[in-house]
Amino acid sequence: MKIILFKKYILLLLWLIFVPINPAYSTEKKAIIWITDNITDINEIIEFKERNNLDFSFSLLSSVYISTNNEIENIDDFKLYSKLFPFFFPDEFNISEIKGYEKNLVLFSLIFDFYHINVSTRSQGIITEFLPFKAEIIEIFNKNNYLWIYDKIHRKVITTGKDKNIFDVETFISTEIIRGPIFLINDRDNKTSSVSILKEIFERKDLKFVKLSELINPDISRSSDTIIEQNKIEINFNCEKEKNYILYLLKISEEIGQAISENNDIINLFHQLFDYYQDICNDNETIYDDIRRITKDIYKIANLSPPDFIYYDFLSEPLIKKHKKLKKDNLISFTPVIESSLYFEINKEEKSYKFKVSFSTENLKELQIYIDINKRINAGLDNIIGRNEKIDPLYGWEYAILVDLKRKDVFFYEAKTREYIKKAKYSLKIEDNAITFSIPEDIMKGNFINWNYILLALSERDIIDGIYKIVNQKFLIPED
Repeated sequence: MKIILFKKYILLLLWLIFVPINPAYSTEKKAIIWITDNITDINEIIEFKERNNLDFSFSLLSSVYISTNNEIENIDDFKLYSKLFPFFFPDEFNISEIKGYEKNLVLFSLIFDFYHINVSTRSQGIITEFLPFKAEIIEIFNKNNYLWIYDKIHRKVITTGKDKNIFDVETFISTEIIRGPIFLINDRDNKTSSVSILKEIFERKDLKFVKLSELINPDISRSSDTIIEQNKIEINFNCEKEKNYILYLLKISEEIGQAISENNDIINLFHQLFDYYQDICNDNETIYDDIRRITKDIYKIANLSPPDFIYYDFLSEPLIKKHKKLKKDNLISFTPVIESSLYFEINKEEKSYKFKVSFSTENLKELQIYIDINKRINAGLDNIIGRNEKIDPLYGWEYAILVDLKRKDVFFYEAKTREYIKKAKYSLKIEDNAITFSIPEDIMKGNFINWNYILLALSERDIIDGIYKIVNQKFLIPED
């Protein structure tokens, strides 16, 4: 009998060693991101935990509740600023209008520092949208003590440590099927209440629900050790004004340049401009006045004159950067960035100005170049020669050049008080979709680097391309 019992004992021991434990009897860690603004639901879950003496936690994003203990993990909400990511990182987004602008990692770091000091709940997790998955960007979150980021568009959690671990985030299909480690319950956007579901899953004995910052660690399997490669990020704006406002902000930051990162007052003012983004689709005329006032203050601190474009309808008429302007000692050039086939340059030679225009536009018959030398209202003419369009009086022209590609002639015009005169004629060279011609220095006096230029490319009847912008739906102005 003793031998039989001994054999049964040995068999049981071997079974315990070699047969895997049924998952139904093991405790598996999971994490829930719960987004809700229903304070009744939150309090009901907290009371449910206390009443039933249960051991669970979760990560919560809410505008009505902030946990003051370690039982619930607060989540910061970066959604308000998420649609401004194209402003900081233009190259990461599939938005043709913002091509040509440089990324501004330094400004984003400064803005994010401001957010963390003034808005953050000092959470270890934050929710964004449209986040570019780049290590240099993730590092800025890490610097501000965030352990993880959840991006709602990509539906992924990224850890911010040395290994940028990436986790898929799932939604509940059934309380019986819980496969992944991280789940999202978004009652805010879905306008739902998930209290019953939460109670059911928190009661399960085979699962242990913890805070997300507790769940994520280097031992958990991950999809990648490095930041995943992304295509250009698609973003849907609520209205065109949102995109146009980003263009407005890009234009300001480009002109202000280094002064942004060197002055905290400018950073604070930029934050004020960002706050208007959420209301930009509303037809509120006072927004224009507020934005202009703040913009003027920024330029004043930077010791610069406010730009003219702030007085135009910058929310309805996008400040698209079609060309990149470059100034050197003896050269000014306009290189196409988007939506243009024209390259334009003026090179100062010994006793003349050499003009060059490269193009790939079909049906090009004529080029017109208008030059404003002083940017004084009504100091020059606003006529477009032979057409009905008008130039903004602030950029009235003193010199105009008409290029006839068919006859290979260049005509030089000079503005008088109320009219213009044809002053000279020059020859033209055409080669490989590029034209060149020279105009004597003594006929165009002044510093050509500081002049304003409008270039029009015309077919027989229409303007088909150019280097200019239209403001107030009717006036042409230089593209600076």
